[in-house]
Amino acid sequence: MNKQYLVQLTRPVVIDDCYHEAPIKQAVYGFIGQYNEYDPEENAYHEYLFRDYCGYLAALHQWTANGGEEFTVTDKEWFDLDGNPLSYEQRVYICQRDRETLGLDFELHVIDLDDISGDCLECGMQGSIIISPILMDKLIELAERQEEVNRSGAV
Repeated sequence: MNKQYLVQLTRPVVIDDCYHEAPIKQAVYGFIGQYNEYDPEENAYHEYLFRDYCGYLAALHQWTANGGEEFTVTDKEWFDLDGNPLSYEQRVYICQRDRETLGLDFELHVIDLDDISGDCLECGMQGSIIISPILMDKLIELAERQEEVNRSGAV
């Protein structure tokens, strides 16, 4: 079994995907995150990290939408408009503010990725980021079916 969290964003965010030669705007619908079926405390910590990551995505969404009016991002570093690196506290503030501004939150689904065959994940994902709304819908359906089977006690 390869159980993971399927983290579904309550709304898509659009970010500049700067890992291409020419940056492109990329919609993000959710992501795959760590899950431990035997340790609820670890899962609570993962949920905390997911909330932080949602803030990061919200800040990048706002940065993409506003053309860097407040800060700029280069090579994973954040700088103010004078070129000074933003402090950790400044980045946290921006992420929390933008997550609240967008109303961005998430829903968690537990999914066994071993039940997925073929290139399904590769065509709709970049790493653990889900960039296809169709793939997100299909993964949610699968997670719900798996949960129903688990509840009914079927193998």
